[in-house]
Amino acid sequence: MLSTKMLPLEKSGMASPERNIADVCVIVPTFNRSQYLGEAIDSILNQTRPPAEIIVVDDGSTDKTSDVAKSYGDRIKYVWKENGGKPAAINLALRLAQADYVIIADDDDIMFP
Repeated sequence: MLSTKMLPLEKSGMASPERNIADVCVIVPTFNRSQYLGEAIDSILNQTRPPAEIIVVDDGSTDKTSDVAKSYGDRIKYVWKENGGKPAAINLALRLAQADYVIIADDDDIMFP
């Protein structure tokens, strides 16, 4: 059985001293999944402690994905790129992320609070 020891954030160096809580970024790569994307974003926003940032990277969708993402306004960061595959979309988002930790969620994932 694998065991890990977690340090309190203030001792781990992962949180800034003034906030004592690490920020989290959720990355959502997507391609032509407009029918699922809204529910995935809603579930992220409805967390007990919402993430500091949500980055949705649209990998060249041709459906209504951009409309769904843009409907969230400044609550998310929406980025469109030419189709290059999921790894390229994730790598782009990782370069943009500002938080201490990153979660990668699929565009049809539902996060429970």
